[in-house]
Amino acid sequence: MSIRTINRRETLVRLSDLLDRVQPDHPVWVSLSGQRIRAADLQDWLRSARAIALSFRRKKVAILAANDLELGTLLLLFDGVASEMAILPTGQDERTLQAIVIESKIDSVVTIGGEITVPGCDVVTLDIPPVGTFLRSDRCIPMDVRPQSRSTASAFQTHGVGGTTTRSVCVEDRAPAGGGSVDGQMNEVLPTRWILPTSGTTGRPKLVSHTLASLSRSVKSDLERGKEFVWGSLYSLGSFAGLQVFLQSLFGGSTIILSNDSTTLTDRIAAFCDLKCNALSATPTMWRMILMTGAANSLDLKRITLGGEICDQPILDQLRKLFPTARVTHIYASTEAGVGFAVRDGMEGFPAHFLSEPPDGIQLRRSEAGTLLVKPAKLEQSYSDPQRELAGSDGFIDTEDMIERRGDRFHFAGRASGMINVGGRKVHPHDVERALLKHPAVSMARVSAKRNPFTGSIVESEVVLAEGAELDPVDAPSILVRFCRESLEPYKVPAIVSLVDSIEISATGKIKR
Repeated sequence: MSIRTINRRETLVRLSDLLDRVQPDHPVWVSLSGQRIRAADLQDWLRSARAIALSFRRKKVAILAANDLELGTLLLLFDGVASEMAILPTGQDERTLQAIVIESKIDSVVTIGGEITVPGCDVVTLDIPPVGTFLRSDRCIPMDVRPQSRSTASAFQTHGVGGTTTRSVCVEDRAPAGGGSVDGQMNEVLPTRWILPTSGTTGRPKLVSHTLASLSRSVKSDLERGKEFVWGSLYSLGSFAGLQVFLQSLFGGSTIILSNDSTTLTDRIAAFCDLKCNALSATPTMWRMILMTGAANSLDLKRITLGGEICDQPILDQLRKLFPTARVTHIYASTEAGVGFAVRDGMEGFPAHFLSEPPDGIQLRRSEAGTLLVKPAKLEQSYSDPQRELAGSDGFIDTEDMIERRGDRFHFAGRASGMINVGGRKVHPHDVERALLKHPAVSMARVSAKRNPFTGSIVESEVVLAEGAELDPVDAPSILVRFCRESLEPYKVPAIVSLVDSIEISATGKIKR
């Protein structure tokens, strides 16, 4: 398979085919504990697991995993085999996950390490030892299959492995569903649709159906350059942003460190340092938290990417100062629109000429309501709900992100649905947060609305002071209010400033609103 073929998407490829483009000993993944998982390890596992995959051929499956390493194996296993593959995000309650499964009309939920019960749906739990250590023979993969329905149970058999009776799938002994050989069916690649839920920051997650081509539209496939990078990510792999880092690593022939969401931030950064991570991706909020811990001083980074939230000038300046030789990129993307564009000039917002000179073929426009409209060169994604249109008749997707022009740049102001109504005048929380974050004593800030009988709402803010800040906690609220008055209109100035030890972060690495 040539890089040219992948770049132009001239033929349908599945995710696992990308393993053929690197040397067998190339470390594709590294666990936080330092276990290096080579391309050959993954290919051996996939060959042995073909019978498992073919049990779900042409079906709609939802996948749930306890960590990124396990989720990665499921993505490789089912892409090109299942007709649809819904990724169930971590950090969501079971009711939300059930709603995603039901709305997607899923046939079977397949999970490694996760727990879920969905009435009327097959749920199969696979207990699979870590990749690289589980192969006990050339014929079988030992695993414990605990189905919650008889129809699923009948698809698996019991075999003895190493003198111990283990519930397992035996590749040679089990004929694939639909007739034909295992190899023959696996060589036929299906155009799997990837079902991704939005972050749900502003309400119930919406389900967006993508193709591998639409997900990988912006990734680079330069293997010679890609092998230089060891990627770390503070996004969950199940999120759109996490998938972008994962796919960039696979397409580019890099190595990615896959971690466990339950690991503390300090431990993850320490592991990234030990594992020679030189490319790291996270939300602006997570980058602030990294800088607060001081752990970033030990990182030696060549690439830094930010996304998922509005990227402000203070965080860009701090990263540029700490990592003067790294290329810092903030990326605009969403689950619905895909990757829109990347900005690498060290300035917040994006150049106004992007509207007249589309970056990477992605057309941009500002709606009459002030929101950013995005038009991909080829629209392959859609909402899973056929009654809901993702794009307008002109092909533009309304991102619902407000933008304002200031000089020769556009700046993001926040979500259209997130504005605060103060006596009939609109306040974007990010405008106030941006003002607060410019104070050297402030490391994090969250702005919200507080109901008021006279104005409808007033602006309330929570602030985390920077470690070692020379600001008296008693005087800090009034000092910060006066500081905001220097740059904000009176109605935008926070009426309440509360000092807090921390601000809650969502599973997607964003400030929880």
